[in-house]
Amino acid sequence: MELGFFGVRTDGIGDCRVSAGCRGELHLFDPNEATLAPFVAKGARAHASAAGVAEAARIVFACLPSGAISEAVGRVYGGLR
Repeated sequence: MELGFFGVRTDGIGDCRVSAGCRGELHLFDPNEATLAPFVAKGARAHASAAGVAEAARIVFACLPSGAISEAVGRVYGGLR
């Protein structure tokens, strides 16, 4: 199953999913690309926008630290449909 995460710094589930070697692909977006590197090294796929994750994954978790950042994901970083 294709899973997606926005805001991987605030959510340990993404790391557990990659570390466990579960089947399916993990799709990630975070505006800090360096944050994604450890996940990508374990097999996750980084996307340039939240919309890219939403298009690739059937289930998406948004684990963001504030309402303002949640709004930024929708407006600044490619948005959601």
